[in-house]
Amino acid sequence: MHPEDRERVKDIFGQHLKTGEDYRLVHRIITPAGIVRTVHARSITTLGEEGKPIRSFGVIGDISEIKAAEKALIESERENRMLFETMSQGVIYYDQHGVATKVNPACLKILGLTEEQVLEFGSFQNKWTLVKPDGKPYAEDEDRVVFQAIRTKKSIENKTIGLLDKETQKCIWLMVSVVPEFRDGEEIPFQVFATFTDITNQKRAEEALSDSELRYRSIFEVSPVGIAILQHQQIVFINPAGMNMLGIKSNRELFEKSAFSFIRPDCLEKAMRLSTGLQVGEKGLFPTEITLLDANGGSFDVEISASFLQYNHAPAFQVIATDITERKKYLRATEAQNKILKDIAWTQSHVVRAPLATMMGLVNLLEMEDYTAFSHRDIMGLISVKANELDQVIRNISDKAFTVSMIEMENEETLPVHPAAEDVFSQELLLVDDDLLMQKLHISIAIRNKLHPEPKSFMNGKTALDFILSHNTTNHLHLVWLDINMPVMNGWEFLDSINRQPLKCSVHVMILSSSVDMADRIKAQQYPQVIDYFTKPITRHTVQSMLTHPKLKGIWK
Repeated sequence: MHPEDRERVKDIFGQHLKTGEDYRLVHRIITPAGIVRTVHARSITTLGEEGKPIRSFGVIGDISEIKAAEKALIESERENRMLFETMSQGVIYYDQHGVATKVNPACLKILGLTEEQVLEFGSFQNKWTLVKPDGKPYAEDEDRVVFQAIRTKKSIENKTIGLLDKETQKCIWLMVSVVPEFRDGEEIPFQVFATFTDITNQKRAEEALSDSELRYRSIFEVSPVGIAILQHQQIVFINPAGMNMLGIKSNRELFEKSAFSFIRPDCLEKAMRLSTGLQVGEKGLFPTEITLLDANGGSFDVEISASFLQYNHAPAFQVIATDITERKKYLRATEAQNKILKDIAWTQSHVVRAPLATMMGLVNLLEMEDYTAFSHRDIMGLISVKANELDQVIRNISDKAFTVSMIEMENEETLPVHPAAEDVFSQELLLVDDDLLMQKLHISIAIRNKLHPEPKSFMNGKTALDFILSHNTTNHLHLVWLDINMPVMNGWEFLDSINRQPLKCSVHVMILSSSVDMADRIKAQQYPQVIDYFTKPITRHTVQSMLTHPKLKGIWK
């Protein structure tokens, strides 16, 4: 037992032995190797006639990974609002009074409500009826677990609930977790957040599997997750997704091996415990994580759920496995992102201030016309130097911010050459910017560096799009230097329009914007035509980066 948790566990368990009420507690333990793990302990105690405990039955589950993931998610939300806005899980924050205060777009999409409707609880009740996992509505006097947990600030982990649309009578299923948040040194949570994962498809698949063998097979074959039936330590039935996970091409390869041969050796003991627990009817064992081996000797992490059933009139296990390798990679990337973001925050609050303070002092001298220690030319020169220093600091911040979004893209392949590239006889350089001075500057730089002899300029995305559509043949390649903020059609609208067009020509885009906003850089990556994102104005360094850019080498050649 962790020393800091020992007294708390002792007191709560002692109270449990006195009253016989259910014991559920999360605390820490220290393994013989000195590793701290977080566990979820549960116990049921039978009391005798005199109120003394006769027998206790308890289970303890290691939830360290779950807690670590939840903590990473919470910290990431605080550091990066963008993650909150773009994550696929629905999230609602509630204050200490149980009133919703914040909701993310994924939650609005899942619930089919506006932000105002979610924050106003009555609107939620007007649309949805809460139903039990078996599809039956809760009675008025029954405890609606999730909302009771939110009001009482209790923790819930992976609770399945159903929402029945009162108008359409269609039901969606959610996996819900409720997590109270504490400030350091406080025992009462200052807020609660609930996560909602839409598991409607999974729920419906499970219901269909129980209807009949025929319906079971139809879903079994098309499921994107691995599904298998184990009997006598042998995989007797597996779907295509499962075979793909294991790198197996035929059932014969399965029959020649034990099911446990696909489990990494250090996970075998855990797998045996889970198997034994299923057979004796233990609850709450799943979902859980385990590491599997494929036929080629590689390993990958999966989240599995399993159930005990009868197959061909004999006991068997049904196992559903979801590959979570990318999810875990994402969590590691989130930690790296947070480190960079903290560095950015420090730079913004300390490094930016130094050249800015100098510039402010020099401007103040100019205003007072009292700069006997300096000439007017000296002051203007110093302002220019400090302005360049400040610009470099901002660019460094931008580069670090861009690194945050590129952490998981380090091995991205270079942009494939358009099929017609070998036969291109017309290559155009299109400069799209509503600033005439910037247009002239970029045209001059392009010609001077021999990037193109006759660049074409456009005041907005609409005129550039019209030009591309008028030269939409397989032997045309258009390289676009694109500004973002423009009238008529801005850069984002231009890219959206390009994506909707049935183009025969090649279109590659380099964004040239004054914005160093990380959100713009990340948004740009969503468009397949975008090669890179540069900030204006173009400098010799920018030109060198363009000439040596791995995705542009083929175009210049």
